[in-house]
Amino acid sequence: GHSAFTIHATSAEHVWPRFLQVVQAHPDAARMSEIQIAQSFAEAVTAAVYIERNPQHGQIVREIVEVSTIVERTAARPSFSPLFKFEPGKGLIPTGNRPMRPGFRATDLNISESIFKP
Repeated sequence: GHSAFTIHATSAEHVWPRFLQVVQAHPDAARMSEIQIAQSFAEAVTAAVYIERNPQHGQIVREIVEVSTIVERTAARPSFSPLFKFEPGKGLIPTGNRPMRPGFRATDLNISESIFKP
């Protein structure tokens, strides 16, 4: 089934270094390399949703990124593909990138598949 977890970060891209910091602090992960942790993250996490507190609108979704199953080996980090970005006055706007992850469905994010149709 699906599950979600919360991690405090300053952007969707910053989720990875924060996650890595938390995992590396756990004794069971002491023998794992960054690339092994990145591969485990990329296999387990489908998307990251960055939510921000906004003085005018309250909590708003600023961006949604897909987590690729491919790990950037030279950087030892998972690859992110932006799917949606917040634009003032317009709200959350599709970036034009379609989800590429096998099995990823728009309904996983509680949105209609028609959003990704040209």
